[in-house]
Amino acid sequence: MKRPRVWALALALDGCDHGTAVSVSPSATSSGPALGPVMAAPVVRAPPSVLRGTATGDVTRLRVDETGVVFCDARGAHTLTEDDSVNPSTFRCPVNESVVASMDEARRGCDAAFTKEQLSAREVPPNEVWWVDVGKGGSIPLKGHMVACDTDGLLFVISTYQQIVAFDAAHGELHTVAEHGAEHVAIGTRWVAWQHEEQIEARRR
Repeated sequence: MKRPRVWALALALDGCDHGTAVSVSPSATSSGPALGPVMAAPVVRAPPSVLRGTATGDVTRLRVDETGVVFCDARGAHTLTEDDSVNPSTFRCPVNESVVASMDEARRGCDAAFTKEQLSAREVPPNEVWWVDVGKGGSIPLKGHMVACDTDGLLFVISTYQQIVAFDAAHGELHTVAEHGAEHVAIGTRWVAWQHEEQIEARRR
């Protein structure tokens, strides 16, 4: 009977030469270790570029923070998160109209760049284009009366009754965010958000 060939490694072990390889024979029967099942690569989903949610009743506050888009409506405080869900928020909503007025986004967000007369007192016809001074960033054209404004450094988001625009004062760039107005706007490190009637919407910066 013919003996199968195997891998063999002989070492000469004497007092002078330890660990010297003497011979290696190939095996006709060895096929190496068995391979395990091939694992599928995990699915990586791209982050959303738009968030949408629905408010109940009047919205009295809108802000963007690290949790998402926070807003206050008739049911209290809520957060619109990146999975498009609306969840209860721990944010403390205004409790009366005087507090709401003191937290008004238009004045809160852009006092350093715009005068109060430009924000609320000046009467501007709906289709008139007028220029607003933003200080170091120069002036920008707005269509209609300014309703709300918020800023993150030198990046502004502004709403009139006709449109929502974003202005990068550092680079002098102005672009239209939406072809309709909004009652509230907010901007954070990741999102530009607004409220129009019962709809809450945000787009990634």
